[in-house]
Amino acid sequence: MQKRYAGLALLIAIILMLGAASADADMRVSGTLVGTLTDSMTVQLEWTVESLADIEGLIVWRVVNPTVNSGAIITPDALPAVSPGSYEDLVLELEPGLNEIWYRLYAVHSGGEEAPVDGAYCEVYAMQTPVDVRTWSGIKALYK
Repeated sequence: MQKRYAGLALLIAIILMLGAASADADMRVSGTLVGTLTDSMTVQLEWTVESLADIEGLIVWRVVNPTVNSGAIITPDALPAVSPGSYEDLVLELEPGLNEIWYRLYAVHSGGEEAPVDGAYCEVYAMQTPVDVRTWSGIKALYK
C-alpha cells in the first residue's frame, strides 16, 4: 500500500513541477535592447518585444559596476508596454575609470511578477574623458 501512495505522491509532484514550468514558460518573452551613447552623459535605449500579451509594463535595469553592486532599476515606475519603445538614461553617477554600462529590460506581467525579457540586454561603452580634436584627427588618420 505504501508503494502505491509513494507512486501517487511522485506523480502529483511531477504534475505540479510541470505546471510550474509551464507557468514560467508562459511568462517568457523575447526581445532586443540596443543602447547608444548620444553624448558624454546620455544613453538612448531602444527595444522591441515580440509579444506584449499579459505584459502591463516594462522596467529598465542598469549596472554601472558589477563588482560593487548588482544593479538598480532606473525607471521608478513601469514604462508603458509598447514595442518598439525607447528610454533616455542620463548617466551622471559614473565613477572615474568606469566606462561600461550594462542594461537589461524586464517585463511586468499582469499579476505583478517581473521577468527578464530574453535577449533584451546590452552593454554601452562610455568615454568619460573627452578626446581633443587633434587626437581624434590623428586616430582617424590611422584608419584611412
